[in-house]
Amino acid sequence: MSGRVGSITTGIIEDGLIYNFDAANRASYIPNATTTFNTTNFSSSGSLKNDPAFLTPPTSASCWQFDGIDDIIETSLTPELYKTSISVWLKTSKPYTTVNEDYGVWGGATPASHGQGGIGDTEWSADYLYISFQPGLTVTAKPGSTDANHPTAGIPLNDNVWHHCVWTYSTDGSSMDIDAYVDGNNQISYTNRTSWWAYYVKYKKFGTGLSGQTGPFPGEIANIQIHNRKITQTEVLHNYNALKGRFS
Repeated sequence: MSGRVGSITTGIIEDGLIYNFDAANRASYIPNATTTFNTTNFSSSGSLKNDPAFLTPPTSASCWQFDGIDDIIETSLTPELYKTSISVWLKTSKPYTTVNEDYGVWGGATPASHGQGGIGDTEWSADYLYISFQPGLTVTAKPGSTDANHPTAGIPLNDNVWHHCVWTYSTDGSSMDIDAYVDGNNQISYTNRTSWWAYYVKYKKFGTGLSGQTGPFPGEIANIQIHNRKITQTEVLHNYNALKGRFS
């Protein structure tokens, strides 16, 4: 169990859950407030900056809407995690406008080398999940590339449909294991990779990536969960099935 102090989002895996922000969970967020609380530790909060909108059914699932310009959730989170998983339910329909334009979902603290996650670019004519833990050391899911750092797996994400995106990571200080999932399906899997620096991951802002690497996120985010361990594919699928009814 996670040692929770508030309400855990219904049905998700609690083992190792250290952060739970959820627009539909009243222990985490009161409609139209400017603060969202981590329900596993109320002292860890998120501040809604520049007025992200709050949407509810039937307009959308309960969620925060980011304008793709400057809306963010800035948190007081500063963990240094060598084993971690981050899960986000998100939706975007905005097409990319420039080659190599990336939309960030989460970004680390300064310096910029502490990790990020987001969705692809127009260089490969589609929007695809990607993750990065060091500048220039990007693990991506894009079609049509022969670069070893850009596998051909992936599914389009800018389709105005809710998707469950999960990034998992672990390192022993010399090598790293990385996986990324969309809607319970593994899209990226690397084991014992030593060609990238093994590094810890920090989370600080949501709705944007790292400065100079990814832009603000244009779309909707409903919830964010962070585990202090690399959850398994079975657990990823469990969490997807637990919440997917909210996003039909």
